[in-house]
Amino acid sequence: MSQKEDVEMERGIAQILYSFGPGNVFDYGAYDVSMRVKGLDDRDWNVQPVEGLDLKRIRGDIESRIGRFRNGDQPPWETISESDIDAFRPVKVSAEVFPLTMVCENSDCRRVDIRQKPSHYWATDHDDQKPGHCTACGSPLQQLPFVVTHECGAVLQPGPINECPQHERNDPYLYQPTRDPAKWEFRCKQCDKSMGRIAAFCQDCNEHVTGPTPPGGGGLYYPATLLNVDIPTVGKGKDELDMGETWARVLMAAYLEFDDVPLNEENTIEDIATRAGEQDKVEELRASGRTEEEIEMFLEMRAESGGEVDHLTSQFVAEKTRGDIIPVGVGGDTEVDAERVYSVLANQLFTFVRATQGYEGTTDHSDYDPSRQPAPRSLSDLLTPEFKQKYPRAKEYREKLDRINVNEAWVVDNFPLLNVLFGYYRESPDPPEVDLNAFDHPYGDANKIPIFADRSPSEAIILEVDRRAIVEWLEENDRLGEASPRPDTDADDAEYKKWFLNNIDVVATDNPFTPVEHDTTQEVYTLLHSMSHALVSTASDQCGLATESISEMIMPAIPAIVLYAKSAEHFALGGMATLFETRIHPWVDHTIDYTEQCLLDPPCSRDETGAACHACLHLNTVSCESMNEYLDRRRLVGGYDSTPFWDI
Repeated sequence: MSQKEDVEMERGIAQILYSFGPGNVFDYGAYDVSMRVKGLDDRDWNVQPVEGLDLKRIRGDIESRIGRFRNGDQPPWETISESDIDAFRPVKVSAEVFPLTMVCENSDCRRVDIRQKPSHYWATDHDDQKPGHCTACGSPLQQLPFVVTHECGAVLQPGPINECPQHERNDPYLYQPTRDPAKWEFRCKQCDKSMGRIAAFCQDCNEHVTGPTPPGGGGLYYPATLLNVDIPTVGKGKDELDMGETWARVLMAAYLEFDDVPLNEENTIEDIATRAGEQDKVEELRASGRTEEEIEMFLEMRAESGGEVDHLTSQFVAEKTRGDIIPVGVGGDTEVDAERVYSVLANQLFTFVRATQGYEGTTDHSDYDPSRQPAPRSLSDLLTPEFKQKYPRAKEYREKLDRINVNEAWVVDNFPLLNVLFGYYRESPDPPEVDLNAFDHPYGDANKIPIFADRSPSEAIILEVDRRAIVEWLEENDRLGEASPRPDTDADDAEYKKWFLNNIDVVATDNPFTPVEHDTTQEVYTLLHSMSHALVSTASDQCGLATESISEMIMPAIPAIVLYAKSAEHFALGGMATLFETRIHPWVDHTIDYTEQCLLDPPCSRDETGAACHACLHLNTVSCESMNEYLDRRRLVGGYDSTPFWDI
């Protein structure tokens, strides 16, 4: 056993948030022991407050996930507000030896020595005993490499769960009749009476817990995490914005690109959302009985006469979409439902608009940070005559993307990600079977829930999928469900944008732990999700990034697919840019070929629940946003009861 009480680990912040949260147990090869990350109440944990987070959105994301856990309706989870959350970034994390159940290496002894602190092993009072040695025979001690976990979230060190009738728990030794740890047991050294198998006692639950697990095994620690795109507003803080329906409708107008709602340096999204302008006059006209059409005409006339953009108030711009767009879920049983709908929809719209168009305003604001503002380059802008001359195969890019019904594509530098760790659970990966545990507050505030967050830049490819092609495919396959009638065949793209905003339940796809019960949303999401997995599965061959290093984000209300590099060490490798600039033609071809067949066909292709398995569309769960649900490659290439969405 090592004489060192604890060690410092060099790990990236992203690794800490996912694998080294407080209380996690892991193998540490440098010392050949298992260790536990120290708790927040320990002085070896250093954290810094994280400012500028959209806590309202984070609260909503957490709230949408906790309902599946066994204790989701119990403290501290039953009611969460933004004021209940404190956000921190880990600066220093340490670990200590765990478990502290040691066994003498002497086969004739095998005595068990259990202490409460690592320091107890090198602070012995026995004159002739060396640190970390058996107090009975002097032989070295060896850590028993097992811990016991409980569904309540406890991780326990094993020991005798029964007393010897004569000698209590004074002199146990480990009996190992076979190599199977399940058959090992503790016995009394003096009378050889059994003291029970390897187990532990959970004091919080007042019950014995069996099932020892090695530190490298499953069930020890499941982090409860969120991964969001964290594009900041500029010039106006999020606390200055009404982040509800008005903010969502201003973003709808920006996304729909109305001619009379220009975005430029004098008229940013943030400016519109916070502008009062002629609002008093608008309210006066409305009170006098004027219709919204008459009010809009009045404001436009004022603008044409020199009013510049003062008529573009938040209310005026919001009203431009109010009659045409009523998102799924609005008008439900509670106002909270509508608030959640507008929040999720606004997030998708803001992410898409800023990640594909960039920031439209001036950069002289004190809060403008170029490292957190996406820098997009569109395929249309990239395919100049000079570029095609340098890369002759680039002439095929548009044709290739047309085959998979991608309208436009962007490669985005400085794609800002926000990793959030808000709790953990043990024993089972299935939330209904276990408790979700909050972390201890680093400053002892029992009224606050601490979360750990870290921003990291990445790079991404955004694919805008042909809206008209999706609607026509849904109609052809009789999958429009309860959706509103499709736009006319000669309708422009703006009408198809409105159709998606009106017919996709954005909340239904926002939580990977809940089923998508809205038919049209499920059909569109399954199509996009299958497409995303097919593209991720083949991207690694073209960009040099491992498949598990590429993650996805599906925005079904746009509709768009975002593939981004997970940047564990806070830098982007350029692989996504290389793929975008030089490898689109083989990427698309390989993706189509890959999707048409599976090693496990024909059973996979004939599966009524969806043609997807570990040999074709399934990805590592840290890359997939929906736990490998809602996948079916037949929707892309045809088969069973589906015509192909792709041109194959």
